[in-house]
Amino acid sequence: EQRSLTAKLIELEMELNEHDLVAEALQKVEGDRRCYRMVGGVLVERTVKDILPAVERNKESIAKSVEALNEKIVEKGQEVNEYREKHNIQIRVSSNPASKSQHTAGSSGGESEKPASQPTTGVLV
Repeated sequence: EQRSLTAKLIELEMELNEHDLVAEALQKVEGDRRCYRMVGGVLVERTVKDILPAVERNKESIAKSVEALNEKIVEKGQEVNEYREKHNIQIRVSSNPASKSQHTAGSSGGESEKPASQPTTGVLV
């Protein structure tokens, strides 16, 4: 549950940043200028003076949702910690046995200069 809340929080924070950018751009434009807004999958033509207050209201409601999600995430974290303490659950970090076997298999052949356990990064340019 905590992971899904965190994913939703990240999504809302990105949306809040987009609203900030739009509001900032619209404030620099004169109020009678035409602009377009997507409402329920339909592109609607309005003026900047009509759209800017709606963007500000949406931004405020998203900010409130972000705060509420942050509180829920903290609450879930506390629940998880209490559950761990109550049931004496400990998290162990162990090395991956598959990567060890790949490392030994790759180094025994002598053909590879890099161990197989090191990840490679692919970049397309």
